Amino acid sequence: FIRNTYEQAVSNFNYHLQTPTPEKWFLNISNNYKNWFSNITMIKLLFNILDINVGLIEKAKIYLKENFKPNKNLSYYENIKLLRLTDESKALKIETLRFIFCTKHVLKMASIIINNKKNNNLLYVNMNDFKKDKINHTITQLSSFLFRDELELIDNKLIINFYNKEQENKNSKHISNKTQQEKDNLKNSLFQNKVIKRIFNKINRIIQNNT
Repeated sequence: FIRNTYEQAVSNFNYHLQTPTPEKWFLNISNNYKNWFSNITMIKLLFNILDINVGLIEKAKIYLKENFKPNKNLSYYENIKLLRLTDESKALKIETLRFIFCTKHVLKMASIIINNKKNNNLLYVNMNDFKKDKINHTITQLSSFLFRDELELIDNKLIINFYNKEQENKNSKHISNKTQQEKDNLKNSLFQNKVIKRIFNKINRIIQNNT
């Protein structure tokens, strides 16, 4: 599942910092940023696959050391929410660095693309594929990919009806109340951090060139 890294970072930020956070595991994130880099071997491996300068890892740590001063009596979630009230841009950058190095999701996403760019057994989809004007095509594409020889057994109308029902019943927690302009402003603020910008720009080029 392919997403623009800037959009994914803003979505991650807005989604998890709701009150209450929709994901309970978010309450257990460590305030010690050094723990976010605990699997350094994997991080360096992913950086090498993506041809990203591993020196950015230390630069990220320096930024966090200088800018993330959490209250030890509060959880990471509480600290970031408080920081968001006074400096949303800084809170977003800190959470995005955690998102990059702790979850490694965007690094893995791009590495999979590189290692499988000639593999016809993968199907790449993105957020736009699930918009109303494209969903019918996407469902047909997914059905063809997943079931292939059994395609005649699949009734796309049933799948589409199920999708529409799920959309109607969708929990509002999953829907951001931010305007597009607010989201764009947050995305633009990430450009100010050179570490995030260099990593995200590299990954977005990989996505555009290989999918």
